Amino acid sequence: MTHVDADASPGITPPQPSRRFRRRWLLAAAASLLVAAALALGLGLRWLYSPHDLVPRGAYTVIMNRPAVVTVYSPGMVDPSSEAPITVDVRSVTPRVATNTADATITALICHRNGTTTPTGSDDLSMCTWTKPFKPGVLTLDGDLPGTDSVIFKVTSRHAGRVTIDGVHVSYRRGLRHGSQDTGPTFVLKAARSGSSQK
Repeated sequence: MTHVDADASPGITPPQPSRRFRRRWLLAAAASLLVAAALALGLGLRWLYSPHDLVPRGAYTVIMNRPAVVTVYSPGMVDPSSEAPITVDVRSVTPRVATNTADATITALICHRNGTTTPTGSDDLSMCTWTKPFKPGVLTLDGDLPGTDSVIFKVTSRHAGRVTIDGVHVSYRRGLRHGSQDTGPTFVLKAARSGSSQK
């Protein structure tokens, strides 16, 4: 009788992954890493270049009826999105002029307040300790508290007509973040000839 030893049979080697399979796996892993890095970079750039420190464009309108060839002042409503004032390096302030049939000149001013001023209305400069044409620089934006700044539109019409400003475009830096943002209300000036109706 012949004895057969099971251990004497050659062992079966488990299949090994082919080089092609390994290459595909490595390519898939590299592609995933590239996609993740691109997403992280995109989110980082969005954070850097899309600040939202100001209130967004408002859905309200400030309407002023005034005689033609008169200068009026209106707040630009460049306010912080938080309740506290913010200090930012403002690079540009550009009124977004939609219509200007009054051929008006429009200037952005900086209004600075201290504790000795009391606002008596939005169509005068009583709230301002001083005003000056806007120039790039560091501002503490709020406009209601002593020691803070606000943006004001100075609008002088040359004849009867209508001026519509759809808020203001502000470019600014705050810390590492810098970019631009539309903010403020819609401002409408109806400049009419003396004795004409204003609607």
